[in-house]
This record gives sequence, structure tokens and C-alpha cells, in this order.
Amino acid sequence: MSNDVGPVDGIAVQAGSINGPVTITTAPTTGPVVPRQLPRRPPVLVNRTEVLDRLEELHARPRSEVPVLLLTGLGGVGKTATAVEFAHRIQGSYPDGQVFADLGGTARPAPPGDVLGAALRALGIPGSALPASAAERAAVWRTAAADRRLLVVADGATSARQLRPLIPSGRQCLLLATSRLHLPDLALDGAAQVRLGPLSARHAAELLGRLLHGRAPADLSLVAGCAGMPLAVAAVAGRLLLRPADAFQIAPPRTFRFLTETEEAAMAERITETVQALPDGARALFALLGVHPAARSRIGAADAAALAGTREDLAHQHLEVLAAAHLVEPGPTASWRMPEPVAACARRAAGELAPGAAGAALARLAEWTASTATAADTAANPHRTLRLCAGTVQVPTGLFHGRDEGLSWFDENEALVEGVLRAAHEAGLHAQVCAIAEALKTWLHARRPVRLWELACSVGAASANALGSPGPQAAVALMDHVRLMARGDFDAAADAARRALGYAHEADSRLAEASAWQNLGSALRELGLTGAAVECCQEAVSLCQAAPGSTRELGVQRRFLGEALAADGRAEAAVDAYGLALAAVEEAGDTTQQAHVLIGTAQAHLDLEQPDQARRAAQQALGIAEETGHVHQLVAAHRELGRAAHAQHDASAGEHLRSALELAEAAHMRPEAEELREALAGLDQR
Repeated sequence: MSNDVGPVDGIAVQAGSINGPVTITTAPTTGPVVPRQLPRRPPVLVNRTEVLDRLEELHARPRSEVPVLLLTGLGGVGKTATAVEFAHRIQGSYPDGQVFADLGGTARPAPPGDVLGAALRALGIPGSALPASAAERAAVWRTAAADRRLLVVADGATSARQLRPLIPSGRQCLLLATSRLHLPDLALDGAAQVRLGPLSARHAAELLGRLLHGRAPADLSLVAGCAGMPLAVAAVAGRLLLRPADAFQIAPPRTFRFLTETEEAAMAERITETVQALPDGARALFALLGVHPAARSRIGAADAAALAGTREDLAHQHLEVLAAAHLVEPGPTASWRMPEPVAACARRAAGELAPGAAGAALARLAEWTASTATAADTAANPHRTLRLCAGTVQVPTGLFHGRDEGLSWFDENEALVEGVLRAAHEAGLHAQVCAIAEALKTWLHARRPVRLWELACSVGAASANALGSPGPQAAVALMDHVRLMARGDFDAAADAARRALGYAHEADSRLAEASAWQNLGSALRELGLTGAAVECCQEAVSLCQAAPGSTRELGVQRRFLGEALAADGRAEAAVDAYGLALAAVEEAGDTTQQAHVLIGTAQAHLDLEQPDQARRAAQQALGIAEETGHVHQLVAAHRELGRAAHAQHDASAGEHLRSALELAEAAHMRPEAEELREALAGLDQR
């Protein structure tokens, strides 16, 4: 047989000899590799509808507009699970493959070259064919992705620099990434960023029930220590599946108080990794925020600057960096708050500061709070001259303009003031505690927050006693008297006034003595001892007359004398006292006291059955109160106008009383509101 096979078209085998059958096959024809690397779809996902809907909305836009979707949030909040769920929902739009890349997070950030190498191998490019440099691999990646419809999920990005090489060049590709950091630089690449927050308490409880396969524990407070973090809830569920809920051992309270120490440390480690990646200034402020007593409620740039001993603009910059890392959350009116698991890590970081650093930071914050609170109180009550504690602080000028701004500062910083009062007292910063307590007086009287009022009086008295200084002791006793009067405990209020009188005499302050005599008179008047009340108020007037430069204080004490005389049934003498009081406070320019005096004058005229004069005085008081916005005076002025109108058989009486009632209810003035309801009921019966 000839061994010459002649011309060949296709495969040919030439052999010298063949024994047995011959089978010839060809390699199968292969197309492009289509990676399917998405992790398993999460079986349980609770309350992520809003975020998923937002991602859907952004995904519906052309890829040329939004080639990158970035999901950001705190470590353990569920970013990966949410991203994987969304990737499964949209994978049908990317038939050429889905690539999943683990970028390592802040603890072990993967080099871009390694990530690109893995992505290229997923597309079928052998490792031996990959160039060595990251830049060359990025070029190959762009070429490989140019004509494909790819979905790339990149989990745990730490920077725009790490993500940018992964952005596919194809106009029908999407990069879906997660990061613990807000990455503003990616906006230049068309990235849309969506924040994922912790679960609410209700949804955390729902997640726990679903993880337990419907075996919900009787006590859903088991999730209270998880701070809405799905990872922590999952750890709690894992422990509960091993034992019945009633046998669950509750350890001493900690941030994640139903987790083991190991589980708790794992949660904290995720936050610590993020903190360690921060710039120096932001990282230093983070540790000092562990000293901030209201970090979980409200942090402002000014109080953060006081903590750190730096400029306010720098503190603001550092807070923005912390917000980008989801270590603080933006709040209202240029403020931030720190979620509890983060706050716990900050407290641990504060405990690791150099000796004395945390104490010095708290002292700076207490000093700033005392000085700022005094400035706010001065704006709210500019004519107040009796300040027995303010000499211990430097009061800035020009911070606030007018009563509303002063009161608003206290409204916004109530949690800060409360926290600083407690922490400063425990730290022995007694002068600052007394100054803060005294500065609260105008706001407390206007807003009447019972719990903070009681705290200010209790820690203020303890700090004043620790100082052993009669001035602060008198100031706190005077404030406590007002609290007790508002509570209706007139015997205790009289005792507080007597204590204040002794301290004021020891401090050699005539104005403080006058205020204490007047306070005692007010308490005695409410106890029905009206004659003794008049004597006390006359003593207060005499002390003010003997004190130089006390025109405004003299007017105030004459006003209280008028109230005592009216209660004692001497309405004509009361009108005279009010007349002298009005002249004094008008000379001093104190419009708030003018309204008080005019309201008292209207009441005295009604006692004398002079409704015309009463109505004129009440109308003047209403005009002033409308300008100042003093709600208690608005209520009183409308009430007296209603009483005067009723005495004149005027139909507007009901209108004024209803206005007073609406204002009182809105301001939670319960005794006044009840009195007005009774007056309206009596009016309806007539």
C-alpha cells in the first residue's frame, strides 16, 4: 500500500502501519466565556425596599449617564446582601456575564492589579496572557468589556482610585459597588451613591423573627442592643437557635449586650478598621467624641471644636470626613449624631487616649457650654443683671441676636446641656456646672422641661455646695424656688427662698436678697398668707431702692408688690404699685417686664370692676407679647382680654379665651389650659 496521501483538505493522519480502527475528532468550537459569579441570593432581606427602589430608578437611566452605582453604609449594616439582591434582580440585563470582585474593605484593600487580573481570568483570559502592570491590565479589561453587556459587582471598596480601573468601557455595562466610605470623587465618573442605614427597632425585630424561622422570642428587646445592624441581629438569632429564649443569659449591658464578647468584638472591629483608615485630624476627633456626652443625640461643629481645642471650621471638615465614613450621621441645622455602635467604639478610643487628654477635652467642652449658654441667656433676657455665677466664665459677644435666637440655642442643644451638666459635675467641674445651671433660668421658665429643670437644680446645688460659695448657692436656690412654684409645691418653694435669702445675705448681694424676699413673698401668697407676702415684697422694694443703678430691678420688685397687694384684696394700691413698676421698666427698656406689669394691671382693674381700663392694659400687653413671641404672656394677655370682654358683655370674650387655650395647649401649659377650659365652659353656660 502506498503511503502517499496526496492533497489534503482538513485533518490528515499519516502512519506507517495501523492496527485496529481509527477515530478522528475535532475540538469543540467555543464562544466567549460567560461568568456567573454572583453569590447566592440572600434568603432574608428586611426593609430594604426604599433603597432597592432607588437603585432601580437609577438603573433605569442610560448607562452613559450612570455607569456606576455605589451603595455606602456602616460596616455590618447589610450593604453586601442588598447589593447582591439587586444584582440578581437586574442580571437579565447583562447576558454577557456577571463578575464579582472582593476588594477587601478597609482592613485588607486589594491592589487594583490583582482585582483586574481576577476579573480578566473570569472572562476566559488565561493568567499567562495577562500583562504585569495594573495600568496594562486596565487597558486589557477595557478592551475585553468594550463590546459586552457586563455586570460587575465590587464589594468593599476603599477609594475611587481602587474602583476606577474596574469601570467597564462598554456603554451597556454597570459597575455596582459597596463601600463603608462615601466616595465623592466618583461623581466625576458618573457614579450615583445611595446610603444604606441601620434597621429600625421594628424591622430589626422582624428580621430576628424571620431568621428564627417564625420562632419569635417572647421578649423582642433582645434586638435592642443590636442598634439596627443586621449582622448583630443575625448573631443574636444564631445564639437563640441553640437555646430557648427564656434560658438566654443576659450579660451586663454593653453596646451589643446580647452578643458574646467575640461577636461584639467582630462588630467593633469593622468600625475600628474604618476609623484607622481616616486622616489624622478626623481620627483624633473621633476619639475625643467618645468624651462628648450627647454624641448620640447632637454634635455641632462648635462643640466639637471645643472638645478638640481647634477652630470651628477645622472641626466641621473633620465631621464631614466622619460623615463620609458613616461614623456620624447628618442631623438638622448643621449637626451630626453618632450611632450607638460607633459611639461605643469612640468611648473605647477615648479611654485609650494619653493620660489627662479626655479630662482636658471635657473641661474645654464644659467651659464652652457655660460661656455659650450664658451668651444665649443674655440674648433671651438682655435686661437680666442678677448673675451670681457668670463671673467664672468668659462670655462671647455677638453670638446671638434677640430672644428667639437665644432660646433656640437651648432648644437645639438641650441634650448637650443635660449631658454636660451630668459629666461636668461627676468630673468636679463645679464652677462650670453652676454657670450652666444659672444660664438656663430664662429658657427653663419659658419651656418648662421638668426633667432638665430638676437636674439643673440638683447638680447645680451639689456643685455650689462643693464650691462652698454663697453666690452660686443663692443662684441655684433661687432657680429651685421657681421650679417648685411651677410644680405647685409652695411650702418647698418657701423653704428654697429662705435658703436663697441666707446665701444672698452671706454673699452681700442686695439684688439677690431682694430677689429672695420676693420669692418668699410669692410662695407665701400662694399659701394664703397674703399680708406676710406684701411685707416680703416691700422688703424687696426697699433693698432695690438702696442699690444704685437698679432701675429695672426696682420695677420688677414693684410689679411683684402689686401682685401681692392684689392678692391681699388691695386692688387700688396694686394699681398704684403697677404704675410705678411700669414707669421703671419702661425707663429700663425691658419690654418683657412691661407686658408682665400690664397683665397685672389689667387683673387689678378687673378686681376694681373697671373693664375699660383692664382691656386697654391687656391690649397693650398683647401687642408687646406678639412682638416678643413670649407664649406665656400671649396666653395671659388673651385671657385677660377675654375676661374684660366678658365683663363688658362683648362677644369677643370667647374668641380671646379660645386663642389663649390653643396657645396654652400647644405650649403644654396644662394648669393654664385647664383653667381656660373651665372659663370657656362657664361662658357657654351663660
